[in-house]
Amino acid sequence: MKNLLNLIFASLLVLPLTMNAQQQNYPAGTTPNEHNINGADYPRIGEDRRVHFRIHAPNAQKVEISFRGEMTK
Repeated sequence: MKNLLNLIFASLLVLPLTMNAQQQNYPAGTTPNEHNINGADYPRIGEDRRVHFRIHAPNAQKVEISFRGEMTK
């Protein structure tokens, strides 16, 4: 029983360290777009008005982002 309590106590000490390691590093000076679905973190808008996307597609052969017009100033 004492070993079980020691294991639980040690786990509680280590748990915050693993949770801290899961924080995401966002590009500096960016904030989520106010129109993101369900409060998603991406796309993010930078102070210089650049847009940062994050796409998870491990098996994709090609990735495209489409807008209604040209992506130029």
